[in-house]
Amino acid sequence: MIKLSVIIPIYNVEEYIVNCIQSVYNQNLDDNEFEIILVDDESPDNSLQLAKSVTRSFNNVKIISQKNKGLGGARNTGIKLAEGRYVLFLDSDDWYLKNSLDYILAIALKNDTEILEFGAQLIDTNKKLIKRFQPDNRTESVIEGIDYKKSANSINSACNKLYNREFLINNDLWFSEKIYAEDLEFNTRAFFLSKRVMSTNYIVASFLQQPNSITRSKDQAKKDKYISDLISILLKIKTFRLKHELITVEKHNFYFNEKMTSICIGIFQELFKNNASYGTIKIIQQKLIKEDIYYTNHKILNRKRNIFRKYVVGYNFLLFRLFLFQYGIKKKF
Repeated sequence: MIKLSVIIPIYNVEEYIVNCIQSVYNQNLDDNEFEIILVDDESPDNSLQLAKSVTRSFNNVKIISQKNKGLGGARNTGIKLAEGRYVLFLDSDDWYLKNSLDYILAIALKNDTEILEFGAQLIDTNKKLIKRFQPDNRTESVIEGIDYKKSANSINSACNKLYNREFLINNDLWFSEKIYAEDLEFNTRAFFLSKRVMSTNYIVASFLQQPNSITRSKDQAKKDKYISDLISILLKIKTFRLKHELITVEKHNFYFNEKMTSICIGIFQELFKNNASYGTIKIIQQKLIKEDIYYTNHKILNRKRNIFRKYVVGYNFLLFRLFLFQYGIKKKF
């Protein structure tokens, strides 16, 4: 029986794909215990040929090519093809640490988890360590996902989590296609629905931090799409929340209020970082109000974001206007 399916989308990553795939094979797992699913998302470069070359001698790999559906669409294809009890999502410029997968797989199998979060490290393009993320490891037994999100250090990434495949399929948990921050929307639903979540602070993966990533990009079109997609995610979460409206437990309300507030504040943080005009910020604010997704009055677990919520957004961007006035940037009004 295949215990683990590692899903790797392929798109324009010829510089990284060989190292990525090799890291999956560099584990304490027998070939019949795991499979690799490579989803070529209409990659324009030589990535697919390199992937085929490096996996030629292995029989536990599936390779499929499809019309471009984005990262989320490629992952969905992988889930449908997977046979493992558990699935991992590995971006093709990232990699696993040597002999690390058997450790998290053993925890998941022993505790019958639906979601297991694990540690990861951020690496720059010079292979230097930027920082490590480790869950605080307070979940010595399985707990509900909404309780986990209240009590444990967690990040939105889908790539530092081991998911039970049947849990995903039975709960209709699929990624949105061709949007940025698809992990955020996906995990909001997944953790709400999960009854068996655990964490380990064991570091399993290395995440390459690209200078041209969405949140670092200088491309204005990408910046605008990112903001637009975050608003779309708020609307999707609102719809999902209404679907579960009969649930009136206070912790459920806290879960959604905190999540939606965090996303709202994140939108304004991005606008500030991108030097958006005050007029643009007010337009976005009014759009959120009109769609009934303007959440700013709930405490956020992220400390820095919560400070921004209280002292910038909370004063209706007064501090921002004073800053612009002080530095004479009147054109931005």
